[in-house]
Amino acid sequence: MRAHRLQVFPILFLVLALSIAHAQPGRWQWGAGTSVHLSNPELQTAPAATSSPVLGSGLSLLARYRLNRKANWRWGPFRNRLNLFWETGLRTDMLAYSYQAGELVVTRNYLSLETPLNLVLVSDVRSFPGWRRRKLHGYGRLGGSIGLAFPQKINESFNEWAEATGIGGLRAAVHLSSGLLRKRENGSHSSVGIFARIGLTPVVQGALSTPQMEPPVSFWSGGSLVGLEWSYFPGKPKNKVRLPEEPVDMILCPRF
Repeated sequence: MRAHRLQVFPILFLVLALSIAHAQPGRWQWGAGTSVHLSNPELQTAPAATSSPVLGSGLSLLARYRLNRKANWRWGPFRNRLNLFWETGLRTDMLAYSYQAGELVVTRNYLSLETPLNLVLVSDVRSFPGWRRRKLHGYGRLGGSIGLAFPQKINESFNEWAEATGIGGLRAAVHLSSGLLRKRENGSHSSVGIFARIGLTPVVQGALSTPQMEPPVSFWSGGSLVGLEWSYFPGKPKNKVRLPEEPVDMILCPRF
């Protein structure tokens, strides 16, 4: 099943490559982003131990390409102005998993590096009171990412417990997020929202064992994340050419 899901990624990156080949330079935007997240919520180590998510962070460099001009949509009483973007770049995430074996809490940290590919929708709901004045917009991201988790090998024993784990390999994930975006007078914009990144490939595979437990309890994780994301795209300065002010000769005509 995971193999069929991974076949979608080459198609998406081919679409991105074709878009870049026919891209117009004026439609590109460059920015950066960061995130705070809980990693590996899907990890299951029961009955050998009790697993728990771990707080981590991420950092990304982003490139965004506008696909269309502003399109106006009307949904009943709501009037929306929509923009579509392709978004890619380079992202690194600090990941971890944790479990409690008896009275001992064990935490393992690892790092991933990947390339995201998202379709971003920015919506200006113009009928909401105060939204237009505050330059607030809604946004949504739908896409995925592919990259690598840096490899580690763990073979450790503590008290009566033993762990044998392999970390690393191909990391592929589906990304979903939504939040608020604010535009500023200089053309820049920043956004904040919630996101979920669902891992499709096992980047953590291990086993826990004790002398009384046969066979060992196996566990795995795809490096899924849930948390908050923030991004910022600086604006492009507008060159306004102003004509020099010259004195104007006024001719006063008397009234007859």
